[in-house]
Amino acid sequence: MRLQKHIYSQYNFNSEREIELKMVIDIPTIKKMKEKEDISGLNKALDHEDNNIRKEATEAICELADKGVYERSSLGPLNKALRDDNEDIRWNAAEAIYKLAENGLYAKASLKSLNFLLTEESEYVRWNSARALRALAEQGVYDPSSISKLNRLLEDDDEYVRWNSARALEELAEQGVCEESTLDRLLQIIDDPDQDVRNAVVYTLRSLAKQGLTSEAVVSRLIELLDDVDSDVKWNAAKSMGTLCEEGADVSSAIGPLNELLDDPDEGVREAAASSLKVMAERGIYSKSTLKILNEMLEEREKELQVFAAKYLKEMSEAGLLDRTSTKPLSSALQTSDEEVRKEAAGALHSLAKKGVELSSDMIETLHNALEAPDDTVKTKATLTIKELASSGIWNEKSLEPLTGLLNAPSEMVRESAMEAIEVFAIEGGCQDSIVDPVMDSLNDPDANVKISAVSTLRHLAEHGIFDKESIILINENCLKSDDEDLRERAVITLHVFAEQGHYDKSSLDYLQELKNDPDKGVQRKADQVIDMIKRRRR
Repeated sequence: MRLQKHIYSQYNFNSEREIELKMVIDIPTIKKMKEKEDISGLNKALDHEDNNIRKEATEAICELADKGVYERSSLGPLNKALRDDNEDIRWNAAEAIYKLAENGLYAKASLKSLNFLLTEESEYVRWNSARALRALAEQGVYDPSSISKLNRLLEDDDEYVRWNSARALEELAEQGVCEESTLDRLLQIIDDPDQDVRNAVVYTLRSLAKQGLTSEAVVSRLIELLDDVDSDVKWNAAKSMGTLCEEGADVSSAIGPLNELLDDPDEGVREAAASSLKVMAERGIYSKSTLKILNEMLEEREKELQVFAAKYLKEMSEAGLLDRTSTKPLSSALQTSDEEVRKEAAGALHSLAKKGVELSSDMIETLHNALEAPDDTVKTKATLTIKELASSGIWNEKSLEPLTGLLNAPSEMVRESAMEAIEVFAIEGGCQDSIVDPVMDSLNDPDANVKISAVSTLRHLAEHGIFDKESIILINENCLKSDDEDLRERAVITLHVFAEQGHYDKSSLDYLQELKNDPDKGVQRKADQVIDMIKRRRR
């Protein structure tokens, strides 16, 4: 007991715990704690009187967090370490809090100290604190008073401080926490010599725009960045035009610069420019010059540019930006040897046809050739394009032969689209008697959608006076007992049309009687109607 008092007196210790901390913990011990993933021991070491011990402990907690080893119990000691007299410890503590927040561990109590550290003399402490504030904001933990301090740091001498401050402001804006004052500060550094800072500025301007904070000056400065030397910055600026347009900003002056990016060497930049031009077109902001550039790109020898042009001609047409001049280059692209180019060109032509753009007879012949392409997607797109044209009253009887051939294709997708196209021809009265047999054969198809379209086609053919009595037997056997409600319903409707025209078979009655207990009330009702009609016809 006298020896213990002597130790307390000699070292001015107040407790046995302090003896343990000061006498036992040293650098090798910290390393062992890290190896053993002893978070509790490291937390205690953060209270040690030796700066080096505390520094090593904060570094160890950071390194373990990188490995996915962390505990909520570290937050209290780390928050205290943010106020440590030692600069390195404050820096490490801010970094540790950032890493814990990234892993879902955080405390609102960290905010006050981190905000204070934004004014630190050390740039390392400043940028780690800004980074920690961003990570906390991502978790929904923030203090609006951070904005003014982060705004000032946008003009910091250190590029890492500027970058982390912009990123923190971006995340705050994403959380709906923002001030108009940030706009001016960002515009002052939008031409920062560091490309990463410029990129962070653009991201933050986009996030502010989503919250309704933007200006003509923002649009103007972002347009300037469409010519930036850095591809990432160009991509971001191009993408931002779409965001600003969605938020109601006038971005019409960006059309020309965005058009120039459509043939940029960088694929991402091209995609971003085209994406924003599409967003603008959907809102009535467009120029036919965009289509002209894409049409010209289809004539390029580079496959990558051809695919890109066809893809965005399709998307532009879906956005309402149409031009018949695109049909010729798309037709040429449909005849290239490259499968991917043909696929995108067929998709673009399909979209144009859906929007009512008339295609020439030469174009239809090109589509017929595409029906023989080895790629199923090309076949399907070409088939659907022929279907859309027929729906608009533009059809050619020569289409039926290759379409009929596709009813035996291995691909369900191809068979479905071919049968759908033939159905439209039947609706439009564009079929001959010879079409009945292949359509009836399709009632044996394993795919229910093919059968649905086939049985509907037989109805439309009957409406135009084309009928084969064998179709009734096939419908009875292959459709009325199907598990597919839509197929049963379509079959009953077709039998009803047949009966109205005096075509029926008494064998249908047994099948129809069973449908009076069908789980689908609509099928039950229609079955009753067909039974009544057949009985009336037989009297």
